[in-house]
Amino acid sequence: MKRTPIVLASVTGFMVPVVCGAIDMFFFSAKDSPMVHFLCFQLPNIVCPVWALGDGSGFWVVAIPFLNALTYGAIAFVWLKVKQLS
Repeated sequence: MKRTPIVLASVTGFMVPVVCGAIDMFFFSAKDSPMVHFLCFQLPNIVCPVWALGDGSGFWVVAIPFLNALTYGAIAFVWLKVKQLS
């Protein structure tokens, strides 16, 4: 089995919470609107399920990207295994 898709999914999974955090920082003082509410409160929980576990401590700031990379990599691994079976 090729490892490239799993590595690519893991790198993507690592970057998702980093980008979501950057979006949150960009919109930190934005006026509340449906778009800002979606980008800051709903989108991170959809694309980064580990985000819901964090409590804002330093540990979670570092752990969330790694755990999300593990989640995306595991999904890619299972997807490739299922494709191999069929």
